[in-house]
Amino acid sequence: MSKIITKTVKYRGKEISVNELKEKSQIKVIVECEHGQREIRWSRRHRLCKKCSAEAGAFNTSPKGRKITWGDKISKAKKGIPATDKHKKALSIAQYRCSKDEWPGFYSKGEIHRLRDSNEYLEFRKQTMERDEYTCVITGKTGNLEVHHLNSVNVAKDKIFDINNAVTLHASVHSMFHLKFGNGNNTPEQFKEFKDKFKTNKKLFFLCGQSGVGKTYVANRLKDKFEVVNYDYCKKDLLSHIALAAESNKPILLDIPALISTYYKELFGLYEIEMLFILEDIDTVKERITSRGGKITDSIQKRYKRMRALYKKYGSYKSTSDGMYKYLRSLKI
Repeated sequence: MSKIITKTVKYRGKEISVNELKEKSQIKVIVECEHGQREIRWSRRHRLCKKCSAEAGAFNTSPKGRKITWGDKISKAKKGIPATDKHKKALSIAQYRCSKDEWPGFYSKGEIHRLRDSNEYLEFRKQTMERDEYTCVITGKTGNLEVHHLNSVNVAKDKIFDINNAVTLHASVHSMFHLKFGNGNNTPEQFKEFKDKFKTNKKLFFLCGQSGVGKTYVANRLKDKFEVVNYDYCKKDLLSHIALAAESNKPILLDIPALISTYYKELFGLYEIEMLFILEDIDTVKERITSRGGKITDSIQKRYKRMRALYKKYGSYKSTSDGMYKYLRSLKI
């Protein structure tokens, strides 16, 4: 076991004893063992040095230097020895968390996936993007780019590495195309139709605000005027839901409480964006949260400040929930 040499540390401008530090504190202290002294974080103060671990017989001892188990010895003995098919099957069953009868078998990549992992495909992808100057051919956006095959791979396998059969698209635009035309059996005619009808001037309103300000209440009352997309219901695939909403003639109203900056940057250039913020006073927010059975936490104050900072950076209009409803209802779009 290592001996702690450091007695006191400076913490928030004060000199305190190391014993007063929290268990997971990352402040560095000096520890000593028979092999010498070293500096280490407080949370790892019980870790053995490499030489101590080697002498103990294994490198995978726990933070508090537990005794070496049979598992440790087996792991060390098996190191460098290829696993047998029986062992691989047991590991696979454990990973799937199923019985032997329910086991679906080993995962194997299909032909297309193997091609996409090849060095030849990576070179083809690089050449396609270099030709398009690393910009989306529809929106002109840079960053988060993907390569789209005009004739899909299942239709023309011989053209999978042909740069004349590929274009560079932004990831969100690429997903929009496949949402509309599906995956597989795609043609250049479909891409031309998609490009000609692509709307970069589609109006998208971000309805921002912390929990408790009434965003969802406002958005639900405006479904007759807007295509409403709620972040809480579709956050795993938000871009796809926005793309589907864009098919409508109505403007899009995105009810979003989190990752505002991230999605603004992702969608900027694809839509004509207006950032709206519902900003209620902190007492009103707390009252609404408690009235619906929620708990008051420290995060409420942090989100309160965060939303005001985001408004200063991105916002075009701010109001209370009632004022925001009247503003959106009065818009002539």
